[in-house]
Amino acid sequence: MLMLTRQLAAYNVRLSAVRMRVIEGGRALGFFSDAAAVLILTLLFALEAFLLSPGMKAELLLALAAYSAAVTGACLLLSKTGGAGRIDAVSPFAALVTSIFGGCFAELSALSPALRIVARLTPQGQMIAAANGIWIFLAALFAEGALFALIAALLEKRRG
Repeated sequence: MLMLTRQLAAYNVRLSAVRMRVIEGGRALGFFSDAAAVLILTLLFALEAFLLSPGMKAELLLALAAYSAAVTGACLLLSKTGGAGRIDAVSPFAALVTSIFGGCFAELSALSPALRIVARLTPQGQMIAAANGIWIFLAALFAEGALFALIAALLEKRRG
């Protein structure tokens, strides 16, 4: 996903976006086509993860969909705030740190309460909590995705 975000922030893609601004409604069309491309790709990855999971429960499917929405918003925001070089530098670090603190590689319940709180603040931790039926985290993921996408849209509109 971060590679797709880097592509959206690439110089030649930004030039295409500038050309689209000339057309009436072109800015919105360009933004929503970027959003649709990222969302469809994340949903396909989520579906693959769901189909490969040993216990295909509805909670997991909903959590993966919410996580896809959050990742889509984050990717759009990253593509509007930095160039491709910055995304290359930040992406691996952000993905690794949030995955470690989110509990993707180890169970954090045996650790301190402070680390459990940190885990629930990461998108991965929220997705795991939502998959376990804690519905507030499902709503949080959808809200984060919408907020990130809104900020990205405002940044795109501000670019003039």
